[in-house]
Amino acid sequence: MSTIAKKDNEESSYPKHTRDLGEIHLSGVPQVVITAIRATDLTLGLRRIPTGFHVVVKADGAECPTSNKPVYVDQAVVEWNEPILLPCEASSTVRVSVYASFELGPMLCHGEVLRAFEISVGELLDCSEKSQPIIFQPKQKEVISSCTSLVLTVE
Repeated sequence: MSTIAKKDNEESSYPKHTRDLGEIHLSGVPQVVITAIRATDLTLGLRRIPTGFHVVVKADGAECPTSNKPVYVDQAVVEWNEPILLPCEASSTVRVSVYASFELGPMLCHGEVLRAFEISVGELLDCSEKSQPIIFQPKQKEVISSCTSLVLTVE
């Protein structure tokens, strides 16, 4: 069954996650999509060396995890180029969480939250348009570096 026929037969609902941009634009309705996530200096200040990182984006009750990216000791940047569909409403809230996996095997992609933040779709579009990074400020007694930042490309 083709994707188009499959879409016509399914009831309309917000998908848990979408990986195919062709499917995102089939409806002809403008969509807001995170097309890239770039994290810098995620390992700075950590007491343990993680085996990988992943990001989870939550919006309108849907959750979309990225793939787990392996970590190298001197790696300053981790990038994901996996499309993530967001709500079209500028006022909708998006929660972005960055995780570090510290074990291989079944625990991979079930790591510890390094940082999480909430932002509206409108603010996210504005940051993306200006290529403005989201910089994480450490809280008291946190090991995360203040240099850690995320840049999300949204279209």
